[in-house]
Amino acid sequence: MSRAYLTTDDGPTKQTPKLMDYLTEHGITPIFFFTGTQIELNHDEAIDAIKRGAIVGNHSYSHPNFDKISLEEGIVEITKTEVILNKLYKEAGVEREYKLFRFPYGAQGGENKQKLQEFLCFLGFDRIDDREVTSPYYIRGGHKEAIDVYWTFDFEEYRMHKKDGFGLHDILAKIHDKRKGEQYGLLDADTLQIVLIHDHMETEELLPGYYTLLLNYVMKNGVTFVQPEFIRHGDYECK
Repeated sequence: MSRAYLTTDDGPTKQTPKLMDYLTEHGITPIFFFTGTQIELNHDEAIDAIKRGAIVGNHSYSHPNFDKISLEEGIVEITKTEVILNKLYKEAGVEREYKLFRFPYGAQGGENKQKLQEFLCFLGFDRIDDREVTSPYYIRGGHKEAIDVYWTFDFEEYRMHKKDGFGLHDILAKIHDKRKGEQYGLLDADTLQIVLIHDHMETEELLPGYYTLLLNYVMKNGVTFVQPEFIRHGDYECK
């Protein structure tokens, strides 16, 4: 029904190798967006993911809301993690083929949005190839023009450990929701999706195996996870 790139935020954690076992078994190449602090806590798990073929992108150093911090603080968050990622790839003995960035919470910097986009361009970040994405929500948000990697569908499974009543039934309902103009429509035929799921130990404690459960479910319902493709820095116009 739909094709999808798989992206995973907030790692690495102690369960990341288990996630890689599953993804490798199913032939899925993930884009992991790691934070600098999590890499420092789980260095070996980060190395393992790279060695096994995960594409690892920058998710800031400490996961702040970029709408609520200064431009200077945002720049430090990005550059500090770039240093860590370059060192990590070198230690893994793997060429860092793609440079990708995702803002925590999808918050692109508020009044500093344009300057942060210019900074990402200056640092030579690549873009995800979203030319076949047709999600009205994604297009309306201006994400086709942005350098950072956004998403068309977020499982929001992290909400289960926030104790707001959100549960598995809500996630399954969202998967099947076909409301036009929103970020839903994961199962819509002939679409390209950018799917977001999180690497959270808290969610694993609440729903053991949540990661494989949810991915298995959407694959059984027609979603095919495909090899991510990118638009290289220099092949897009910085705005």
